[in-house]
Amino acid sequence: MTESRIFDLRLLACLYFFHFLRHGMIFPLIPLYAHELGYSPSTIGLIIGSFNFLAMLLAIPIGGITDRIGVRRMLLFGVCSNIIHSLLLIVSASGLGLFLAAQLCGGLGFLLIIVCTQTYVTGFEETAFREKGFGLISLTSALGQMIGPILGGWLLSLAGYGPVFALSAGAACLGFCVLGLRQGSRRSQEEKPSLSETMTEIRSLLARPYLAVALLVCFSIIFAYSLRSSFLPLLLQEKGISPGGIGLLLSMFAVSMTLVRFAIGRLMGVVSREWLLAVTMFLLIIGIGMLPLFASRTVLAAVLLVFGLGFGMSQPLTMVMVSDVSHSGLAMGIRFSAINLAAFLSPLVMGGVVNGLGLDWAFYSGSGWLVLVSLLIAAYTLHRRKKRG
Repeated sequence: MTESRIFDLRLLACLYFFHFLRHGMIFPLIPLYAHELGYSPSTIGLIIGSFNFLAMLLAIPIGGITDRIGVRRMLLFGVCSNIIHSLLLIVSASGLGLFLAAQLCGGLGFLLIIVCTQTYVTGFEETAFREKGFGLISLTSALGQMIGPILGGWLLSLAGYGPVFALSAGAACLGFCVLGLRQGSRRSQEEKPSLSETMTEIRSLLARPYLAVALLVCFSIIFAYSLRSSFLPLLLQEKGISPGGIGLLLSMFAVSMTLVRFAIGRLMGVVSREWLLAVTMFLLIIGIGMLPLFASRTVLAAVLLVFGLGFGMSQPLTMVMVSDVSHSGLAMGIRFSAINLAAFLSPLVMGGVVNGLGLDWAFYSGSGWLVLVSLLIAAYTLHRRKKRG
């Protein structure tokens, strides 16, 4: 049994690596490709935002669907969605409809693979296996995110968009390694709450002020962070940086994001949530707001390292903030919905900002939004302390 579980973990780690490798290859190129096809900033924002549209709608119910038809089958649906995403991108120059369809398929594949892999690992009864599983898939996803942008940018410089999308389709096919997984267990119908019970629990959770603050923080950070996958590649291109250079710079972000996560668990045990959140917001404000100010690759790399540190701290921190209120999977589902809502709205809103004010102002706006949210959180924290005594 132990050997079988270790084998399962290795298969899931392979799936995660190939998934994030192909995602890392593609995501910096989508805005560049859309720009090359002549789309306006608002339309580019729509294209980027559509990736998260289905995930925004399905983040909460996907758990129940997985319970009914099984984790392995849902993972295979995710792999197929990734393949369709890449194939549609190859022909997306034919029209906006194909481009949007590709992005919808890509977002669905991303949602299914992330949620179902985590569900599968959560199903291990032994704590040691769960910890090992989450540690292993986190590591392989980070490796994919570091290698993918460099590989995609290098291949784009050599051969163009078509070969990059074709290679990403090949990487997606490697995800069929999950055929070797044992079928994940399904919960019985008796264990599943009814729709009315779920809605009642959602209302109860959202009525808690601390959870509302945690969700606001999560939404705001993703709203600003989403500039990385929407308009940051265009900003770097405007500064005269080649596709290969863009991929390398985005990989620097992934490096610092990964490194800080080795320490964040220990930090959360010795530093208060308020101080960690303040540091996180400061790093993000600096990292996003300073990107338009410099053209030097060295300085941009340093700024992206700061950006990556802030984002690397933010995600474990917001997960813990939500778990401080509730240990339920539903609370995490609400958090994931907030993430996808932010990722969907950000490109649309920032596309309008770019249309009206220019690329630089999208980053100033994102940084300014985080400043405003930080002030609101500081006011809430002071009010909370006064009420305590």
